[in-house]
Amino acid sequence: MIRNIALCFHGIGAPPAGIPADERSYWISENLFASFIADAPSKAKALGVNLLATFDDGNRSDLDIAAPILAKYGLSGTFFPCTGRLARRGYLSEDDLRCLSAMGFQIGSHGVDHVSWTELNTEELNREIVDSKDELEQILGAKVQAAAIPFGHYNRRVLAALKAAGYTQVYNSDRGFGYVGRWQTRRWTYTSEEKFDLESLVSMSNSLGRRVILEVKGIIKALR
Repeated sequence: MIRNIALCFHGIGAPPAGIPADERSYWISENLFASFIADAPSKAKALGVNLLATFDDGNRSDLDIAAPILAKYGLSGTFFPCTGRLARRGYLSEDDLRCLSAMGFQIGSHGVDHVSWTELNTEELNREIVDSKDELEQILGAKVQAAAIPFGHYNRRVLAALKAAGYTQVYNSDRGFGYVGRWQTRRWTYTSEEKFDLESLVSMSNSLGRRVILEVKGIIKALR
């Protein structure tokens, strides 16, 4: 079975003034990001994994920095903007999303307002999951099939709502390998507070104890 290592990035470069304080530790310097991506294809091949690069929140650096670097090294990417942030200072606009799509990158939903979906009532959850999807489809003139769950918070209600909305691929924040054909894909999220290199991510993903714990935690969350 093909093993995927899905990477979750947020902003690239220096965070603009408007970025919330609790999101700043998830930003990676441009030099570090470029170095990581330059080495990633050869390292992924040597480690026997398929690399997936994803970007949450819809920061403007997705288009200005991340996309050109991915294109330079022949890596695909999926971008998950929050529709409520579109066109705000420091964030992507509708034209930016169309540009990313025209470059061959996938666009998915990260909701509207970057809130935890497990804490919402039915109407609020529908707005985050369904309305954001509808808005992105109108902007792009194409189906939006992927969603990234904010904060990695999910439960039975959230998963059922995503299924009902027609998403065919859902990305969470449960660390470990992802596998082709599974509806949910685990991701490793970059943070400036932890070591983040491909060898260590694959090594930790290979740990039997870690895999068992992840499976149990995922089942518990999905049944809540």
